[in-house]
Amino acid sequence: MELMKHSEWKETKLTLHLLSQILGKIRLETAQQEPQWAHVMLTLTVDGFSTGLLYYKDHVFQVDVDIRRNVLTINVDGQEHSMSLQNGIPVKTYL
Repeated sequence: MELMKHSEWKETKLTLHLLSQILGKIRLETAQQEPQWAHVMLTLTVDGFSTGLLYYKDHVFQVDVDIRRNVLTINVDGQEHSMSLQNGIPVKTYL
């Protein structure tokens, strides 16, 4: 395995960091509170990371970031909506 220099992937790292912050804020607002902020942790998946299953009013939803396919997926009550993660698109677009 070849090591990558930070300069070669720093933009990708920043994007992943910002996306994880968005998902963390969603968990912060909707997950049942636990000690030591445990309710804010994201779930790692085979393809990226996720909010895990969350409840809001009468709805269940989950937000996944698939870093293999470069896709943000939102599933609300079984209805799935996907959005491509593209170069040059501001992260606030995904919020």
